[in-house]
Order: sequence, then C-alpha cells, then structure tokens
Amino acid sequence: MQRNSREPQTETRPTPPAKETNVDHLASIHLTVRERQVLMWVAQGKSSWEIGHIIKCEECTVNFHCRNIMGKLNVSTRAQALMKAVGLGLLFT
Repeated sequence: MQRNSREPQTETRPTPPAKETNVDHLASIHLTVRERQVLMWVAQGKSSWEIGHIIKCEECTVNFHCRNIMGKLNVSTRAQALMKAVGLGLLFT
C-alpha cells in the first residue's frame, strides 16, 4: 500500500540522555586546600609571584592552581573565580 504524501508522518526520536543540571555541577565542585589558599590570597590582591613567595612555591605552580580553580568554576578570570567561589560558599572572605 502506498503512503499518501499528505498524511502527517510520525517519528519517534530517541530521548536524549539526562543532562547534568547546573545545580548538580555546582554541588560537585571541590576546591583543594591549596586551591582555597591561593584563592584567599587572590582575594587580597596578591600577584602570582607574591602568592608563590607567601606559600613557598613557584609562580608557575600558583598559576597552575589558578587555572584549575577557573576550570572547576567554569570562568575565565581570577576575579570571576573569586566571586563565584564566594557566592557558592566555597570560600569565605
């Protein structure tokens, strides 16, 4: 039997997998002790060089921690990371 081209066609589409909600993602964010420590010094306006001297590590290590923090919080600047961390209760200033 031929199908009439004017009949509506019904398609069954697969249900997309459940997406992780923003709330789920935020609940799973964990900053290490060192990341929180670096972020606290960022909050005080310290540069990577200054933070490195304060916590006795290399400047590049401080930058490594900052990149990890920004990645975990899905932001692109230190200031955004600081604001988001405070807003989420991950850091108390």
